[in-house]
Amino acid sequence: MKNEVIKKFAAYQQEHGWKTFYRCPALNENGAVRAENIKWICDNFAGLAAIESQNRESYVVKHDGVMPQLCTNRTEEMIAMAIANAVNAGDNPFKDIALTKCEYQVPLKKDNKTGKGIGKGIDLVGVDEKSKVAFLMELKKPPKFKEGVKVAGQKEESVLRCLLEAYTYAKWVDNDAFRRDFGVKNIAICPVVFNCSRAHQEWENRDVNGISELVKMMERDGVKVHFEHLDYSKCGFRPFLVKAKSAEVPKC
Repeated sequence: MKNEVIKKFAAYQQEHGWKTFYRCPALNENGAVRAENIKWICDNFAGLAAIESQNRESYVVKHDGVMPQLCTNRTEEMIAMAIANAVNAGDNPFKDIALTKCEYQVPLKKDNKTGKGIGKGIDLVGVDEKSKVAFLMELKKPPKFKEGVKVAGQKEESVLRCLLEAYTYAKWVDNDAFRRDFGVKNIAICPVVFNCSRAHQEWENRDVNGISELVKMMERDGVKVHFEHLDYSKCGFRPFLVKAKSAEVPKC
């Protein structure tokens, strides 16, 4: 008999299809990242693999890397901007991918009609110019801490949601236009989380909870998967070169 999480997966997929399956609320439920639940997704992976790309003339964006205001409800956007500024200034904060340039808030869908249900943009696109790879980076903000202790009971996205969202975006983009605009030969995905987060803990246990099998399915479909985490002790904007109109350096 199917467990409750799998029932919710199946019901959401039946109603909404695969291209927005990553938005299924059950993906973030406690206990969602378990081997039996991941197996259901792997068993039905053909639906995800069949997501069709959408034509788009250009993915070129022009950002100045300047934060207009300090907005606490835009934490992910501000961190993405800070990371892009750092990379473009020659200060790559990541351990395992050698980024030499980076852009944030890259538009994804062609228009609101054809892109219904899909996110507005990719958090970050980092480029390794030497290996000619562009990384679609799905960024998740750090969890809240109080006096050095992680606040209990807060809502956090699972690594399953992170991976499925990044994979869906990789399927959705117009590969020819994307590779042309970023000057690369290949596209990979890379969730970016903080080391104290739920998603990071689940990634560390990937061989037990089934996430490794899902990654294998994605890579068999031609979507290379990387994973990066940032140290919470250096979180916010302190590790990054940030240009801001305000003299104050914002903190997460």
